[in-house]
Parts: sequence; structure tokens; C-alpha cells
Amino acid sequence: MEVHMVRHEIKLKIQDETELFSPLDPDQNMLSEDVTEYFRRNYIHKHRRRKEECTIHIFTDTPVDEEKVKKKIRNYYIQEMEDISYELKKLTMKGIILGIVGAAVLALWLFLSGSDSVNVEILSIVGWVGIWEATDIFVLERPELSLTKRHLMTMREAEIIITQSPS
Repeated sequence: MEVHMVRHEIKLKIQDETELFSPLDPDQNMLSEDVTEYFRRNYIHKHRRRKEECTIHIFTDTPVDEEKVKKKIRNYYIQEMEDISYELKKLTMKGIILGIVGAAVLALWLFLSGSDSVNVEILSIVGWVGIWEATDIFVLERPELSLTKRHLMTMREAEIIITQSPS
């Protein structure tokens, strides 16, 4: 199967470097929510099976510390990827536990299915809910988070070009 390359370009115009960072962070370590939301909205992740590359082109009116800006943008996406990886691990464990518990409860239900008790029917419901939740996690939730992680990886590896407007 041939893999096609999809290239995205995000253009951002700023007056000075401080616009990139959160006004609440005196050390300017955190990107502003406006900037990260702008990046997210302008990076359209449509292709699940294609290799993607991204270029972030920042136009500025004043000189900026290019290395600092590039490092802060990359660090933001590294941190976001770590958060998603942690969330994926939690979901995986939750799915496994729910699947095992659901299967065990259904096995108990089958063992006790000869009796006509309401409690036995409750076991059936609890077992199927556990199986369904595990299926939901592995079929719906994890793939969406994996796609988000791939998007973050593309953004982390993006080429960052900073161009100062002529004065």
C-alpha cells in the first residue's frame, strides 16, 4: 500500500513574542490558549492512513528569540503527548478490567442461570454492561485518542519558520 504525504501549513501573525505565551505565566513557559487553539483549528487532520507533515510559519513585526519559541512550541506538544499517552494507558487498563470482570460475572450468571432469581438476572445485566464498556473503550475511545496523539506528534515534529517583517 502506497503512503501519500499530506502537508499542512499554519500561518500565524504576531506583533511580538509575548503574544505566543500565556499572560498568566511570568516566565513565558506556557503557550497561550489562543495560540494552541489557533494551531488546533488550522491543522485539519482528515487522513487516518496518510503520513502528514506540518509547517508552522510565524510572521512577526519585532525580533524574537527563535530558539526559545521553537523549544516552547515543541515542549507544549511533548507535554500534550505525554498526557494523551497516560490517558491511553488508563483507558487500556480500565478496558481490560471491565472486560475481565464482565466475562467473570457472565460466567457466574451462566453457572447460576438455572435458578429463577432476580439477582441472577442482575448478574446478566452487570456482565453485559462490563463487556459493552470494554468494547466501547477499545473500539471507540482509544482509536480517537490515538488519532489525537498522532496529530500531536505531527505538530511536535513540525517545521517552525519565523519571519520578521522588514521595518
